[in-house]
Amino acid sequence: MVLTLSLRSFRWPEETTEALREVHLQARPGQILAVTGSSGSGKSTLGRILAGQLPGEEGLLEGSIELAGQRITSTAEHPPRIDRAAWGAHVAFVPQHPREYLSAARSTVAEEIAFGPEQRGIPRVQQRRAVADRLAAFGLTELAGRDPLRLSGGQQRRVALAAATVLHPPVLVLDEPTAGLDAAARERVCADTFEAARAGTAVILLAGEGETVTLGPHTLPADPRLAAEHAALLFQDAEDLFTERTAQRQVEIFARVPERVPQVLERCGLTGVRERHPLELPGAGRRLLGIACALARDTPVLLLDEPTVGLDAAGRRILLRLLRERAAAGGIVLVSTHDAELIAACDAPPVVLSAD
Repeated sequence: MVLTLSLRSFRWPEETTEALREVHLQARPGQILAVTGSSGSGKSTLGRILAGQLPGEEGLLEGSIELAGQRITSTAEHPPRIDRAAWGAHVAFVPQHPREYLSAARSTVAEEIAFGPEQRGIPRVQQRRAVADRLAAFGLTELAGRDPLRLSGGQQRRVALAAATVLHPPVLVLDEPTAGLDAAARERVCADTFEAARAGTAVILLAGEGETVTLGPHTLPADPRLAAEHAALLFQDAEDLFTERTAQRQVEIFARVPERVPQVLERCGLTGVRERHPLELPGAGRRLLGIACALARDTPVLLLDEPTVGLDAAGRRILLRLLRERAAAGGIVLVSTHDAELIAACDAPPVVLSAD
């Protein structure tokens, strides 16, 4: 778990009613978590709390936040002192209006993205490499020399996202990231958000009630519950997300119910290697471990990108059985694949995408 919030209540000092009450959420690596609510429901306030910008003199918070192995407890009488710079190394928060995130102290997009690394004292060679990576990742290379304050709203949001992720924070909080954007800009921002999760970042989306949340090529309806987890994602290079010393521990950090991890490992044929290091497993074992991590999330939607890559015949049989079990239980399984045999085994007709 990257971040855990257990908030009993939050109230502004000048108000008599609570802005937030009984908000509980957990963010895991590579997860996209949607937090939805109507205008004025406290989403932006929640974003600021997650970003370490509250409480203190600005608000009265009862609850706790656990981040990077450190647990911070707050009461109205004893608010914690938060080192915002240290907190910002773990959580990046892009507000609803991206201009609020931009420093306004730099005259070009490239300089704006480099602002964070400069403040951390990162060597210039590494800065240039990191900025070039973010410019390419967010399609901003051609805008590198432009003034960020003279860009369109969609372009400014992409600059803010690039700047927010340049230091690869474990958690990225986005407040209404597609608000006010046209269809093309929304598609680009959603793709950028998906790529951040693909790289292992825990992404928390604060969205309006009734909106849709787009994950890569798939658009899913936002659940009006406050902390709605929609989909488990298995990427083609899921091995890049492995961070733990044993296969069992790797599945546990993704599991909604840790007590069920042994059962998930057994269903994936991994019981005998549960104490092995994930990267010491053969290719088929690593792929099945990635599938186990996705299944342990226990979400209604399962998204799989080329799931048969690296699987041997036995692994393919396990995969097909797992997918059929998930579908039979009422789950939704979406597969992106070039594997004709896997396509033939699916019940629904395929959607064929062409590069032409």
